Amino acid sequence: MCACARACCLFKLPDDVTLAEGSLVENLASAVAAVRLARLEVTERVVIVGATPIGLLALQVARLASPSTLVMAGTGEKRLALAEGLGASATVDIEQVDLVLDRFREEYDNSLIYRRFTIDTTDATPEESLQTFLKQLWPHLSQGDRLRMLSRLETVSAGGSGPSI
Repeated sequence: MCACARACCLFKLPDDVTLAEGSLVENLASAVAAVRLARLEVTERVVIVGATPIGLLALQVARLASPSTLVMAGTGEKRLALAEGLGASATVDIEQVDLVLDRFREEYDNSLIYRRFTIDTTDATPEESLQTFLKQLWPHLSQGDRLRMLSRLETVSAGGSGPSI
C-alpha cells in the first residue's frame, strides 16, 4: 500500500537528520507543547502518564525545567526502565493499582508544594482517563471524600453530564 500526500504537507529533512530521527519530530512537538502548557517550575512535582514515545519525550523535555520530582507512570518493564535512564526520579507500573494509590498517598502526604501537574500521553480522551481513574480510586475513598468529589464534579460539569461512577 502506498500513501500519498500533497507536497505542501511534506518537509525535507536536512542531510544530517536520519529518517529515524525525523520520524520523532511530530512526537517531540507534542511533548514540547504539553510541557509548555504546564509551565513547570523548579519546585514542582510532575507525573507523566503513559510511557509511550510521546511520554518518554515529554519526560526529557520536562526534565529541562528541573522539577523537584519527575515520575513516569505507565506499563511495560522495558519502557519504565528506559524512563529511569532518561531521568525519571521514580517510575510506577499503573497496572499495580494498590501500589499506585499507596505511592500517590505517600507523595501527597509529604508534599508542601501547591501546584501539581499530570501530563497524560495515552490515547484516551480526558473523559475516559477521568472515568478510569475514578473507578480505580472510588473503593479507596471515604464517604465524605466521595461526596466532596461528586460535588466538585457536578460544579465542573454544570450543564453537562459529568463522569459516572
